[in-house]
Amino acid sequence: VDIGQTRRKERSRYLLPTVGVLAVSVLSILGYFLFREQGEQRPVLDQSKNTFAVMYFENVPDQTDKDHTAEMLANLLVTSLSQINGLAVVSRSRLYDIQKELGEENADNINPNLATRIAQHAGVATMLMGSIVQTQPALAVTIHLVDVKSGAIISSHRVTDFPNTRIFSLVDSLAFLVRTNLNISSVASADAKPLSEITASSQEAYRSFMSGIELDKKLYS
Repeated sequence: VDIGQTRRKERSRYLLPTVGVLAVSVLSILGYFLFREQGEQRPVLDQSKNTFAVMYFENVPDQTDKDHTAEMLANLLVTSLSQINGLAVVSRSRLYDIQKELGEENADNINPNLATRIAQHAGVATMLMGSIVQTQPALAVTIHLVDVKSGAIISSHRVTDFPNTRIFSLVDSLAFLVRTNLNISSVASADAKPLSEITASSQEAYRSFMSGIELDKKLYS
């Protein structure tokens, strides 16, 4: 028996899983720093414009949102809507800061009551609350636009039949529905580009960005 060869095989058996974990960690951190500048943008809220906040997407089939699908939808929708003239959209980082100010930073899920409190502190007129109600074989998403002051639902929509590989297209559709229901003119949104032209070209790269954000919160919150 070649003892040296046996030992090399044993080292390889334990080394490969470790290398795999390190590779995932490096990819997540790389994604975070690759898009960090975008994630930290905090637009000044102009009260002369329509004021809007994307509060959350609840991932009903996967409450832990381990693939970051819900967070991707929320962040990408903010990115898309921030292009619109006449619409002031609160950044996700600002909403999280308000959540911490309210002493709710450890809340695993944002419920409608907490969402309303955060929106009120952000000074927005309208907020969006959404849910992922199906992930396989395709995504199905429901959104509600809510008047923050009265609590009245302005509109509700269900969007279906988008594969997980077409999240950017799904968000483009959601952004169109939001613009329509907020009565934003076609002139104001004329310069809005599809997400694929203004953000990462790869959904997996964006998932890595989300993993980096989550890691940053765990380390520094």
